[in-house]
Amino acid sequence: MCLSTGEADVFNKYKDDKGNLKENLTKDVKGLLSLYEASYLSAHGEIILDEALVFTETHLKSMVARLVSPLADQVTHALNRPAHGGIVKYEQWYSISFYEQDELHIEPVLKPANSNFNTLQKLYQEELRNLSKWWKELEFTTKLPFARDRLIECYIVVLGLFIQPQYALARQILTKSTMLYPYWMTYMMYMILTKSTMLVSILDDIYDVHGTIEELEQFTKMIERWDTSMEDLPDYTKVWFEALFVSLNHVPTLEEYRKNGVFSCTYPLLTVSSLCGMGKIASKEVFDWLFTHPKILASTSDLLRLIDDVASHERPCVECCMKQHGVSKQDAHDELTKLVERTLKESDWKDINEEPLGVPKKVLQVFLNFARVADVFYSDYDAFTESITMAKDMLAAFLINPMPIE
Repeated sequence: MCLSTGEADVFNKYKDDKGNLKENLTKDVKGLLSLYEASYLSAHGEIILDEALVFTETHLKSMVARLVSPLADQVTHALNRPAHGGIVKYEQWYSISFYEQDELHIEPVLKPANSNFNTLQKLYQEELRNLSKWWKELEFTTKLPFARDRLIECYIVVLGLFIQPQYALARQILTKSTMLYPYWMTYMMYMILTKSTMLVSILDDIYDVHGTIEELEQFTKMIERWDTSMEDLPDYTKVWFEALFVSLNHVPTLEEYRKNGVFSCTYPLLTVSSLCGMGKIASKEVFDWLFTHPKILASTSDLLRLIDDVASHERPCVECCMKQHGVSKQDAHDELTKLVERTLKESDWKDINEEPLGVPKKVLQVFLNFARVADVFYSDYDAFTESITMAKDMLAAFLINPMPIE
């Protein structure tokens, strides 16, 4: 996924005698665009690629308004999201579309690309039909109507991870796991609700049966002030107050939340589910490595948790930031958005690009694809929950509209 030291050194030819990137690079827009895309393959310590990213991004942004289509559209698309950060299937569709508009395109190259795209589309359609039948037979939408019904969105997310025809089993396992996850979360919500109900039941007995007027008035004031010192409270009310405090009111710092989020987000569970469908390539050694919680897993989990939370102003990540820094919800959201951008460029993507020794590249590709899916689905808004345009566009591209073949 990343470039080796030797491969990165190849870009030294683009530097002048002073060690700066040559200004004449800006005369070749397509070359500049290619260098920009390549710079996103960097890992930690590849300084020349970091410099190339700043150089190319700055110049492409300044010249895009003067370009004409289709090159202008191609540059705009890349600046919004480089190919390395996009969902592979979607980027494939874009590449074919841009190439088709190029006056110099070669028809013998374009025709088999379109044909391959359409063949896989028919395979995906058949898989989705089978998954739809399975989902209807479960009757979850009628038995648990409060949970999100997002079969198509789940399948599109899974297509972001596995597009190859040989991974049909992996797609079906992961789609089912993703669909069932919200219902497992519903179970956790019931557990929380059960705790709350028990506490309320005991509180009812305290007020109706056991407490005196004076004790209850004092107890009520302590709860309203959230005075955890509990001074001068009777022992029986202290026991209840401590149970309430332990059960419901810890707001962690942002750093604590991120550390916990690496384990509590869906990603590790879904990673294991997805590898189960990859056949022999997902060997015992791969799972042994996975259970050591490698850096690539931690970074991808952190990335997914952050992006998902920032996409929604109501998520715990925003609350933690508000509480820790004493800022408004909007200020917390803005600061977290900047944090995600910094984390993407300076840490997580570089961690994900680095290749651990001994792990098959096809397995590592799953981690990279998870990061791509998260960035695409949650960078601007929660496109999984609110299927406004993005998911619909992908549905049309992946599963409905075939590529034209003359």
